[in-house]
This record gives sequence, C-alpha cells and structure tokens, in this order.
Amino acid sequence: MDQERADNFLMKIKNKDEGVFREIMKSLFSFKTNEITLEKLISKFEENLMKYPDLLEEAYFFLDFKRVNY
Repeated sequence: MDQERADNFLMKIKNKDEGVFREIMKSLFSFKTNEITLEKLISKFEENLMKYPDLLEEAYFFLDFKRVNY
C-alpha cells in the first residue's frame, strides 16, 4: 500500500469518528514500536471499526498488505 492510499484511509476514519481515529493511531504506533503483534493490531482495528463496515473492509486490505510485507 502506498503512503497516499494509507493517508486517505486514515483520513476517512478521522472524518467519520475522531475518537476511533485516535484509537487506531495509538494501535498503529504500538505496532510500529513492537508493543503489540500484528494479530493484536488486527483485533484493535476490528474493535474500533465494527460500526463502520466499509472502513473495516478497507482495513482488512490494509492489514493483509502488512501481513504479506511484514
């Protein structure tokens, strides 16, 4: 996933729900600093995006890309 697509995805989340956006950003930071595993990151995305199925579907694409390229 290129940076522009990732940025657009995160902006979609931010525009829908600022609180969810903050939680997703915290989760991504925790993953980047190796505080949580990819599986835990996926779980965090699912917890936070459950009420936004369109974003959750897009998140799966984003996270599968991470899994393949991790």
